[in-house]
Amino acid sequence: MEKPWNTVTIDNWNDFEKKVEKLTYRKWVFRGQSDSSWGIKSSLYRLFENFQLLFKEYKGRKRKFAKDKHERLLIEKFQASAHHFIDHLPDQEDLLEWCAIMQHYGAPTRLIDVTFSPFIALYFALESGHKDCSVFAIKPQHFTSIDKEVIETDDYSKFIFKPGFGSGNEAFFIPYEPKRTNPRLMVQQGLFLVPSTNYQTLDKIISLYEDCESACIQFIIPARLRYEGVRLLRRMNITASVLFPGIEGFCKSLRYQVVDTIDQLKRMGEDS
Repeated sequence: MEKPWNTVTIDNWNDFEKKVEKLTYRKWVFRGQSDSSWGIKSSLYRLFENFQLLFKEYKGRKRKFAKDKHERLLIEKFQASAHHFIDHLPDQEDLLEWCAIMQHYGAPTRLIDVTFSPFIALYFALESGHKDCSVFAIKPQHFTSIDKEVIETDDYSKFIFKPGFGSGNEAFFIPYEPKRTNPRLMVQQGLFLVPSTNYQTLDKIISLYEDCESACIQFIIPARLRYEGVRLLRRMNITASVLFPGIEGFCKSLRYQVVDTIDQLKRMGEDS
């Protein structure tokens, strides 16, 4: 199936660097995915998808979910208990800020992680798997300028959770930088893309826009470049121990200790 955005297959890492250098910093955002065949889905969308499959296995038929109602209940459940764990909380009605906190701690939300750095996105593309992977480059301003003509306001955020708005061909998305950041977001140069509906994937929403090929590029990273890419990022000090401050990142970084061990054994002339 032909994709409505630009798809570029990378030949080598110099090729990747030259291509992303042309994309103006902070005007483009990036997302790495470990399988190039995947669409761009929020953790909440994947949760509903998984439960629909579980229900089909259990009952032998599909079940429709009132996704927006389930989402609101998840947020309310988090709001009711968050004060036990977190000292400074946002206003009750600031749902985007609540979702940003939920996302940080691993709860399913409609927020989709992206970064201003193509190489940090590349880390997330390469961190697991062995198939062709990809880095999406998206220029949010292109899409918000189109939305402005339709929605007639600069503050799209108030429409994100509006019941019934953003379904079908009206679906849109916004970039969102939380008012209260955290060390992980700061180090990862992170922000979010927020779809207006829980019923469509972000790549499907992107395809609804005119001229989306000029503002969305999927860089395909062939599997043969993976190992060299991991070594490249380690030389750039883009590792789990840097991107995830604390012991969590240190433990994640041990997954790639084997890369360092192979090089060390080679230097010692031993069998790696």
